[in-house]
Amino acid sequence: MKEIIIEKTKELLSGHCAPELKAAAEAWLAALGTEKEEAATEEYIFQLQDGIVPIDDLIALFGSEKAAETFGAEMAAQILAHGKELKAKGAEWCDCPACSKAIEILGVFDDMDEAGRMILEFEDDSKLECDIVCVFEVDGASRIVLLPDDGSDEVLIYGYKEEEDESFELYDLTDEEFEAASKAFDELLAE
Repeated sequence: MKEIIIEKTKELLSGHCAPELKAAAEAWLAALGTEKEEAATEEYIFQLQDGIVPIDDLIALFGSEKAAETFGAEMAAQILAHGKELKAKGAEWCDCPACSKAIEILGVFDDMDEAGRMILEFEDDSKLECDIVCVFEVDGASRIVLLPDDGSDEVLIYGYKEEEDESFELYDLTDEEFEAASKAFDELLAE
């Protein structure tokens, strides 16, 4: 799942976001795989949380004279009207690209914390608990590696597809896809 956060972080950095969030995102990317990663992750999560604007704050800001001076009266009025519309629909947060991407990234961090494990359910209604080892790319497609809690040392490798609603689907690989994924995973382990 870290690969998903990396991808979404790069998307966040390609747009406009608060300077503190940008710095934390860049520092997190630079710290990956080093002894600084844990501290950088904590700071990045803090800045993601801090960077999401509550809808009431958005309305207060763009209803102010300062917003009209800074953004122009017409732009401030448009954003204010949009904020009020969002609140009327029950939104809690600003939906600008930076806030939306920050919410997405925090969701994946939460999934990593909560879902370092997965339960596979098979057609015969049997279940198998697994630890998520990693998700990685092979030939432009995502693969997930799972370590079953059945006492064996063998890992399971599946195709992994994330949906737009943040859910995901696992699927069986062809022999050729499995061979390529196994080879790529072995190379990851050797790094």
